[in-house]
Amino acid sequence: MMVNQNFDATVRTFLSSLIGVGLKIILLLSVASQVGIQTTSFIAVFSAMTFAIGLALQGSLGYFASGVLLLVFKSYKVGDVIELAGGKRVTVLEIQVLIRS
Repeated sequence: MMVNQNFDATVRTFLSSLIGVGLKIILLLSVASQVGIQTTSFIAVFSAMTFAIGLALQGSLGYFASGVLLLVFKSYKVGDVIELAGGKRVTVLEIQVLIRS
C-alpha cells in the first residue's frame, strides 16, 4: 500500500518495522485475553517488564531515537552515499527501528 502511495523508501521500511512490532504486541494481548488471562494485570506486568528492558537496552533505544530523528529531519535517505570517520564510504540501505545483527 505504501508503494502505491509513493512513500519514501526510508519511511516505508521504518514504518513497516514499527507497525510489525505494534501488531505483535496487540496479537500477544489478544491471545492472552482469549486464553483467559486477565489483560489488565498482564498489561501491568508487561509495563514493568518493558520498563526494565528499556533500562537494559538504553543503547538500542538511543539508536531508535536516532532513526526517528533521521526520518524527521531527512538527513539521510535510502541510496545516499556517506563517508564515515575512517574514510570508508557506505551506502544507506535502510533505516530500521533497532539495529539488526
